[in-house]
Amino acid sequence: MTTSMDGQLKADLLALIRAECPGRHHGLPHRELALRIGARERRERRLVNELVAAGHLIGASTTCGVFWVVDEADYREGRKAMADIAYPVMERMRAFEAAWAAAFPPKQAALWEQAPDPGWAAAQRVPSALL
Repeated sequence: MTTSMDGQLKADLLALIRAECPGRHHGLPHRELALRIGARERRERRLVNELVAAGHLIGASTTCGVFWVVDEADYREGRKAMADIAYPVMERMRAFEAAWAAAFPPKQAALWEQAPDPGWAAAQRVPSALL
């Protein structure tokens, strides 16, 4: 649930990133961004994720911090950082699904296979270049 306070923080955060973090060479750490907008780091990270999900060109990596994407190299850095996070999660999902299928008789597993979880289907569509 986004509050009006979150809306203002999100607007402030977006303006700060666009103005002061053009490209990966000018990225700022999450901690510094959180201090600058007057929020806790955890909240700032959530707001950054919401901005990215809303389609803003914000990249983040452990080496560069949070930055506004201005060229292809910035895009690749941000995408690689997201893939580095997504790949282990997908591997855990695959192992979890395999354990689920192994724990049930073949008839039940076959019924389940006919109607998989939509989240898993979306994960299967992740381009292999990310893996």
